[in-house]
Amino acid sequence: DVEQQLNYEYLISLVQQLSPAYRAVFNLYAIDGYTHEEIAETLGIAVGTSKSNLAKARANLREALQRSKIDERKQYV
Repeated sequence: DVEQQLNYEYLISLVQQLSPAYRAVFNLYAIDGYTHEEIAETLGIAVGTSKSNLAKARANLREALQRSKIDERKQYV
C-alpha cells in the first residue's frame, strides 16, 4: 500500500534525524532487539546511558510526530 510505504519512509527519515548516539541505541534496541546490557557493551557506554539515550530518542520521535500532526492540521484550516 502506498500510504503505508510513505508512513514507513517518513518514520525512517525521523529516526535518521536523531543524534548519532540516540539513533545507535534506538536502532540496536528497537530494530535489532539488543538488550541495554548488550548495547552498553557494544557501544562502550554504561547501561544507564543506553536507557537514557533510548528514552530521549523516543521523546524526540514523539515530539516530531506531534509537530507533523500540527502541521498537517494547519494545511486543512
